[in-house]
Amino acid sequence: MGIKNLQLVIFGLLVSGMSFSQTTKLTSKSEFLNSTNAQELPFLDDFEETIVNDAIFQNWTTRNLEGWHYWHMVFYQGVNGSQCMRFENTDLVQNDWLVSNPINCAEVENLKVNFSHLYHANKVPPKLYYTNQYNGNTSESTWTELSYSFGENENQWYASEDFIIENPGDVIYFAFHYQAAANEGSYFLLDNFSVKEYIPIVPFELVGTSEHFEFYTNISGEENFYVDIQKELEIHFLKLSSLWNRPGIENVFNENEKIKIYYSEKSAIDKVMVETPNWKNGFHDVEKLELFLSPISTTNQEIYYTNLQNLVINEFSQLAISKKFLRENSNYFPAYFLEGFGLYEMGVRPRRDSIIKYLNENPVPDFNFLKDTANISTTLKKDLILSNIEGQLLTTWSYSAVGPGASSFIQGQWPDYLKYFYQYPEQDRIKLHHESSHFNFYLAESDTNHFSEYMTYFEDAYIFFTENYSYIPEHRFNVVIMPTEQIGMDLTGYSRFNGGAGCGGDLNLMLSPNYNFNQETYDVFYAGMSAHEFFHIYYNHFMWEIPGGFWAEGSADFSARHSLGEDIRRERFWMIKWTFNEYAEKYNVELDLEHISTNPNLELDIYYLGDMFFEYLYINHGGFEKIREFFNNGMDYSVFNASYDEIDTGYINYLKSLVGIPLNVEEEQLKHAILFYPNPTANILTIKSELPITKVEVYSVLGQKVIEINSNFKVISIESLSNGIYMVKIFSEEVYTIKKMIKK
Repeated sequence: MGIKNLQLVIFGLLVSGMSFSQTTKLTSKSEFLNSTNAQELPFLDDFEETIVNDAIFQNWTTRNLEGWHYWHMVFYQGVNGSQCMRFENTDLVQNDWLVSNPINCAEVENLKVNFSHLYHANKVPPKLYYTNQYNGNTSESTWTELSYSFGENENQWYASEDFIIENPGDVIYFAFHYQAAANEGSYFLLDNFSVKEYIPIVPFELVGTSEHFEFYTNISGEENFYVDIQKELEIHFLKLSSLWNRPGIENVFNENEKIKIYYSEKSAIDKVMVETPNWKNGFHDVEKLELFLSPISTTNQEIYYTNLQNLVINEFSQLAISKKFLRENSNYFPAYFLEGFGLYEMGVRPRRDSIIKYLNENPVPDFNFLKDTANISTTLKKDLILSNIEGQLLTTWSYSAVGPGASSFIQGQWPDYLKYFYQYPEQDRIKLHHESSHFNFYLAESDTNHFSEYMTYFEDAYIFFTENYSYIPEHRFNVVIMPTEQIGMDLTGYSRFNGGAGCGGDLNLMLSPNYNFNQETYDVFYAGMSAHEFFHIYYNHFMWEIPGGFWAEGSADFSARHSLGEDIRRERFWMIKWTFNEYAEKYNVELDLEHISTNPNLELDIYYLGDMFFEYLYINHGGFEKIREFFNNGMDYSVFNASYDEIDTGYINYLKSLVGIPLNVEEEQLKHAILFYPNPTANILTIKSELPITKVEVYSVLGQKVIEINSNFKVISIESLSNGIYMVKIFSEEVYTIKKMIKK
């Protein structure tokens, strides 16, 4: 990708690896056409015009020398579903030209030319030429070729490189020449053919750097432009990275790359990006990781951005979410969505009066109204576009799934979101009620009676999780309280909503405690539900898509229970007995971790049995950080210093031991054969066993192995243990048992 003789590429997803212009001469023999009716610059053809006849379009003419006329206009196949020009491969030899009308470029020093194209079957492509003189006979003109590359993938739209033509003369013609043997051509689509005046940008100077950014300017006296924006940029970099980066998938940004920020006069933007709105002061290049900004100087620009800090957050946010889409193999970047997301991230929110005014005139919101960004700077359109972003972030999609392709949200949840967040009376509508240290709480005034309590539940859970799992996100979390179950179902699209839901890594949706309030059970039920649902979005930062059921619900129940300081639920021991007796007999299975975790017959209580699995890991193989490491490493059991088989056997035996089900004879023998003889004075631990001890491993409460002894004796002595709690794993052949030891 690149612009010849240009130091900066501005805005657009271009194709890398394209070659620069090269010249091809064809025979010149005759007079040339009069150019008095030439098209004026800028010339942009999106092929939405009317066809004059089979061989003449509004801005182009076809010249067929052999075969048949195969340049055609087609509907709904162009960029973003627009009209475009098509050339089809045929079983005939082809020699077909598509020649532009003359374009007036008098007094223009340089031209910039680019276009969009798509191909199917990587065979012979059409060639692109230009000439200053043309008399209607393509073979009697002198043509210069602009060589371009197809791109890596078929059936995908690519933007060509920017071709720079120096000293183009008073008039210029362009032509696509398709010459191919029978069945040797490529199916080819052409769209957005653009010819603009090009004025080179004044060279940029590197004036500053921060951890993730480099700052450049070509404006004299503005060398310190970055000083007041670099801190906010870094904060926003950390926020969006925290929201979208997950162990197991590619980070949105590579830590080794720096994002380049260019600061130049708006006139430079207007020369390179012709017909830009007067309110727009920035562009980004997602592949080159570049932002281009200009000073805010007009009233419209101030209304839209307010200041340079907001402008750079706006454009950086557009760049960041474009990178996220590319990571997800999507290159669909509609302007309405990018601009809306940029505005939302710089702190702009929909104005209620604008939304109500629009809905009074349009009871069923028209999504096509959003897609046209021509008047986005006007309040009403801007507010509605913002509602498309905010609605997704607060109704199950969350930051992890927000995007322009949210069709089910647009068709179903968006109208309900507008109703419950904007149209409802003040007392009943959902709105941002409170911003705490770590959360944004959205609720209706009617739900404020118990707000201080459930805010405390979330904050307490946050403190417990971050302290014990040793992970602090760099972003805030949204919590939306649904006043009724029906509103919850409408906003989520669920057939039932009688509790809570965690969405992505940033959003909790909760049913109001007022809906079924019971003072006696309120603290236990709602505090536990809040902590459980919050853990669902908290653990999303440990692993991309933790498996549901046993793993997701078990870890959430385990973590919520510990955050409330509760012991294991002994009143549920009957479930363990039932699992190993009636259930095992009913299905004739020997229970193990795989069977319980997959729950093939959908009869096991995977919440409780999952809770007990993580309790077993916590007691025997390390604390919360080890569980986080387990998920961070894609559920790798080796982080517990044990094999899967050891974990499997240990978990099953732990469940049995809770309810008095006999263990295997050998393990039971080893358990009762071990005797500890702590000697605090000599600081020595002696382990005696009636069975040979093959190995001893001593772990700290954090799961760190501090001692390992391989032996074949019945007596082992361990010296120099400092005060503390230890887990001692003692092996005899293939059998092992674990004992807790406190050294005082």
